[in-house]
Amino acid sequence: MTDRGPSQDWFGSREIWIDAIIAAGAFWIFLIQTLTAKQPFFHRDPGQGPQLRRLHRLRAVRRRAAVSTTAILPSFMQNLLGFSALQSGYASMPRGLGSLLAFLSVPYLIPRIGPRRVLASGLVIAVVALYQMAHFDLTMTAGPIMATGLFQGFGVGLLFAPLNTLAYATLNPIHRTEGTIVNTMARSLGSSLGISMISATLTSSSAVDHSVPGQQPQLRRSGAGRGGCRR
Repeated sequence: MTDRGPSQDWFGSREIWIDAIIAAGAFWIFLIQTLTAKQPFFHRDPGQGPQLRRLHRLRAVRRRAAVSTTAILPSFMQNLLGFSALQSGYASMPRGLGSLLAFLSVPYLIPRIGPRRVLASGLVIAVVALYQMAHFDLTMTAGPIMATGLFQGFGVGLLFAPLNTLAYATLNPIHRTEGTIVNTMARSLGSSLGISMISATLTSSSAVDHSVPGQQPQLRRSGAGRGGCRR
Protein backbone atom coordinates (compact mmCIF):
# COMPACT_ATOMS: atom_id res chain seq x y z
CA MET A 1 0.00 0.00 0.00
CA THR A 2 2.76 2.44 0.90
CA ASP A 3 4.74 1.50 -2.21
CA ARG A 4 1.83 1.96 -4.60
CA GLY A 5 0.26 4.93 -2.85
CA PRO A 6 2.32 7.75 -4.41
CA SER A 7 1.67 6.54 -7.96
CA GLN A 8 -2.01 5.64 -7.39
CA ASP A 9 -3.18 8.85 -5.69
CA TRP A 10 -3.44 7.14 -2.31
CA PHE A 11 -7.05 6.73 -1.16
CA GLY A 12 -8.36 8.12 -4.39
CA SER A 13 -7.57 4.70 -5.84
CA ARG A 14 -9.68 1.57 -5.38
CA GLU A 15 -6.53 -0.53 -5.23
CA ILE A 16 -5.22 1.36 -2.20
CA TRP A 17 -8.57 0.97 -0.43
CA ILE A 18 -8.49 -2.79 -1.02
CA ASP A 19 -4.92 -3.03 0.25
CA ALA A 20 -5.77 -0.97 3.34
CA ILE A 21 -8.85 -3.08 4.18
CA ILE A 22 -6.88 -6.33 3.81
CA ALA A 23 -4.01 -5.01 5.95
CA ALA A 24 -6.37 -3.72 8.67
CA GLY A 25 -8.31 -6.99 8.73
CA ALA A 26 -5.17 -9.11 8.95
CA PHE A 27 -3.80 -6.97 11.77
CA TRP A 28 -7.11 -7.16 13.66
CA ILE A 29 -7.19 -10.97 13.40
CA PHE A 30 -3.57 -11.16 14.56
CA LEU A 31 -4.23 -8.82 17.50
CA ILE A 32 -7.35 -10.66 18.70
CA GLN A 33 -5.71 -14.06 18.32
CA THR A 34 -2.64 -12.91 20.25
CA LEU A 35 -4.65 -11.38 23.10
CA THR A 36 -7.33 -14.03 23.55
CA ALA A 37 -6.03 -17.44 22.39
CA LYS A 38 -4.69 -19.89 24.96
CA GLN A 39 -1.83 -20.77 22.63
CA PRO A 40 -1.33 -17.67 20.46
CA PHE A 41 0.76 -17.66 17.35
CA PHE A 42 2.98 -15.09 19.03
CA HIS A 43 3.52 -15.42 22.78
CA ARG A 44 2.35 -12.47 24.84
CA ASP A 45 5.23 -12.37 27.34
CA PRO A 46 7.85 -10.73 25.06
CA GLY A 47 5.47 -7.85 24.43
CA GLN A 48 5.04 -7.13 28.13
CA GLY A 49 8.60 -5.91 28.71
CA PRO A 50 8.75 -2.10 28.56
CA GLN A 51 12.46 -2.12 27.74
CA LEU A 52 11.97 -4.50 24.83
CA ARG A 53 9.09 -2.41 23.44
CA ARG A 54 11.10 0.81 23.63
CA LEU A 55 14.07 -0.77 21.90
CA HIS A 56 11.86 -2.17 19.14
CA ARG A 57 10.43 1.30 18.52
CA LEU A 58 13.93 2.77 18.53
CA ARG A 59 15.10 0.12 16.07
CA ALA A 60 12.18 0.82 13.74
CA VAL A 61 12.82 4.58 13.81
CA ARG A 62 16.55 4.06 13.29
CA ARG A 63 16.01 1.82 10.29
CA ARG A 64 13.45 4.24 8.88
CA ALA A 65 15.91 7.13 8.96
CA ALA A 66 19.04 5.25 7.89
CA VAL A 67 17.65 3.08 5.10
CA SER A 68 15.43 5.79 3.57
CA THR A 69 18.35 8.17 3.11
CA THR A 70 20.49 5.37 1.70
CA ALA A 71 17.79 4.44 -0.81
CA ILE A 72 17.34 7.96 -2.14
CA LEU A 73 21.02 8.94 -2.40
CA PRO A 74 21.71 7.09 -5.70
CA SER A 75 18.84 8.94 -7.39
CA PHE A 76 20.14 12.23 -6.03
CA MET A 77 23.66 11.57 -7.29
CA GLN A 78 22.68 10.26 -10.72
CA ASN A 79 19.71 12.49 -11.57
CA LEU A 80 20.80 15.80 -10.01
CA LEU A 81 24.57 15.67 -9.63
CA GLY A 82 25.15 13.88 -12.91
CA PHE A 83 27.13 10.94 -11.53
CA SER A 84 27.22 7.64 -13.35
CA ALA A 85 26.11 4.43 -11.66
CA LEU A 86 29.74 3.46 -11.04
CA GLN A 87 30.57 6.86 -9.56
CA SER A 88 27.53 6.65 -7.29
CA GLY A 89 28.73 3.24 -6.12
CA TYR A 90 32.17 4.60 -5.32
CA ALA A 91 30.66 7.49 -3.38
CA SER A 92 28.49 5.07 -1.37
CA MET A 93 31.32 2.70 -0.43
CA PRO A 94 32.48 4.61 2.70
CA ARG A 95 29.14 3.84 4.36
CA GLY A 96 29.94 0.15 4.35
CA LEU A 97 33.48 0.85 5.53
CA GLY A 98 32.13 2.85 8.47
CA SER A 99 29.79 0.01 9.44
CA LEU A 100 32.67 -2.47 9.25
CA LEU A 101 34.81 -0.30 11.53
CA ALA A 102 31.93 -0.01 14.00
CA PHE A 103 31.32 -3.77 14.05
CA LEU A 104 34.99 -4.34 14.79
CA SER A 105 35.02 -1.67 17.51
CA VAL A 106 31.86 -2.64 19.39
CA PRO A 107 33.29 -5.80 21.10
CA TYR A 108 36.01 -3.63 22.63
CA LEU A 109 33.78 -0.67 23.51
CA ILE A 110 30.87 -2.45 25.25
CA PRO A 111 32.95 -4.06 28.05
CA ARG A 112 34.72 -0.74 28.71
CA ILE A 113 31.99 1.91 28.55
CA GLY A 114 28.79 -0.19 28.57
CA PRO A 115 26.12 -0.80 25.90
CA ARG A 116 24.08 2.30 26.77
CA ARG A 117 26.97 4.68 26.17
CA VAL A 118 27.86 2.90 22.94
CA LEU A 119 24.22 3.21 21.88
CA ALA A 120 24.13 6.91 22.77
CA SER A 121 27.39 7.52 20.87
CA GLY A 122 26.00 5.78 17.79
CA LEU A 123 22.83 7.87 17.94
CA VAL A 124 24.78 11.12 18.20
CA ILE A 125 27.06 10.21 15.31
CA ALA A 126 24.13 9.14 13.12
CA VAL A 127 22.18 12.34 13.90
CA VAL A 128 25.20 14.52 13.09
CA ALA A 129 25.59 12.68 9.77
CA LEU A 130 21.90 13.24 8.93
CA TYR A 131 22.26 16.92 9.83
CA GLN A 132 25.19 17.21 7.43
CA MET A 133 23.18 15.46 4.72
CA ALA A 134 20.44 18.07 5.14
CA HIS A 135 22.90 20.65 3.79
CA PHE A 136 23.68 18.86 0.52
CA ASP A 137 23.42 21.08 -2.57
CA LEU A 138 23.84 20.81 -6.33
CA THR A 139 27.29 22.40 -6.39
CA MET A 140 28.97 19.82 -4.15
CA THR A 141 31.43 17.12 -5.14
CA ALA A 142 31.51 13.53 -3.93
CA GLY A 143 33.56 14.45 -0.85
CA PRO A 144 30.68 15.42 1.48
CA ILE A 145 28.67 12.36 0.42
CA MET A 146 31.56 10.05 1.21
CA ALA A 147 32.31 11.77 4.53
CA THR A 148 28.70 11.69 5.75
CA GLY A 149 28.35 8.11 4.54
CA LEU A 150 31.38 7.08 6.58
CA PHE A 151 30.02 8.80 9.70
CA GLN A 152 26.51 7.46 9.26
CA GLY A 153 27.74 3.93 8.63
CA PHE A 154 29.89 4.08 11.75
CA GLY A 155 27.05 5.46 13.86
CA VAL A 156 24.52 2.91 12.62
CA GLY A 157 27.05 0.12 13.18
CA LEU A 158 27.46 1.19 16.80
CA LEU A 159 23.71 0.80 17.32
CA PHE A 160 23.35 -2.80 16.17
CA ALA A 161 25.06 -4.80 18.92
CA PRO A 162 23.96 -2.62 21.90
CA LEU A 163 20.33 -2.80 20.75
CA ASN A 164 20.47 -6.59 20.71
CA THR A 165 22.26 -6.71 24.07
CA LEU A 166 19.77 -4.41 25.80
CA ALA A 167 16.71 -5.93 24.11
CA TYR A 168 17.42 -9.43 25.41
CA ALA A 169 18.84 -8.44 28.80
CA THR A 170 15.47 -8.63 30.58
CA LEU A 171 13.83 -11.19 28.29
CA ASN A 172 13.21 -14.72 29.51
CA PRO A 173 15.49 -17.07 27.52
CA ILE A 174 12.45 -19.21 26.72
CA HIS A 175 11.00 -16.38 24.62
CA ARG A 176 14.15 -15.35 22.76
CA THR A 177 12.85 -16.97 19.58
CA GLU A 178 9.71 -14.81 19.64
CA GLY A 179 11.81 -11.79 20.59
CA THR A 180 14.08 -12.38 17.60
CA ILE A 181 11.08 -12.60 15.29
CA VAL A 182 9.67 -9.30 16.57
CA ASN A 183 13.13 -7.76 16.39
CA THR A 184 13.50 -8.71 12.74
CA MET A 185 9.94 -7.64 11.96
CA ALA A 186 10.47 -4.20 13.52
CA ARG A 187 13.66 -3.78 11.52
CA SER A 188 12.02 -4.82 8.25
CA LEU A 189 8.90 -2.70 8.80
CA GLY A 190 11.00 0.32 9.71
CA SER A 191 13.05 -0.05 6.53
CA SER A 192 9.99 -0.55 4.32
CA LEU A 193 8.07 2.37 5.82
CA GLY A 194 11.10 4.62 5.64
CA ILE A 195 11.68 3.93 1.94
CA SER A 196 7.97 4.29 1.16
CA MET A 197 7.65 7.56 3.07
CA ILE A 198 10.71 9.13 1.47
CA SER A 199 9.58 7.97 -1.99
CA ALA A 200 6.11 9.41 -1.41
CA THR A 201 7.61 12.70 -0.22
CA LEU A 202 9.89 12.84 -3.26
CA THR A 203 7.02 12.13 -5.66
CA SER A 204 4.78 14.73 -4.01
CA SER A 205 7.51 17.39 -3.93
CA SER A 206 8.39 16.75 -7.57
CA ALA A 207 4.75 17.10 -8.59
CA VAL A 208 4.46 20.39 -6.69
CA ASP A 209 7.65 21.75 -8.26
CA HIS A 210 6.52 20.83 -11.78
CA SER A 211 3.13 22.45 -11.20
CA VAL A 212 4.72 25.86 -10.51
CA PRO A 213 4.96 27.86 -13.77
CA GLY A 214 8.51 28.56 -14.84
CA GLN A 215 10.06 26.08 -12.39
CA GLN A 216 12.28 23.46 -14.00
CA PRO A 217 14.67 21.04 -12.32
CA GLN A 218 18.15 22.53 -12.19
CA LEU A 219 20.34 19.68 -13.31
CA ARG A 220 24.05 19.99 -12.79
CA ARG A 221 25.94 20.91 -15.98
CA SER A 222 29.47 20.58 -14.64
CA GLY A 223 32.02 17.98 -15.66
CA ALA A 224 30.85 15.49 -13.02
CA GLY A 225 28.03 14.32 -15.27
CA ARG A 226 30.26 13.31 -18.19
CA GLY A 227 33.67 13.07 -16.67
CA GLY A 228 34.95 11.87 -13.34
CA CYS A 229 33.32 12.10 -9.97
CA ARG A 230 35.15 14.94 -8.27
CA ARG A 231 36.37 14.29 -4.76
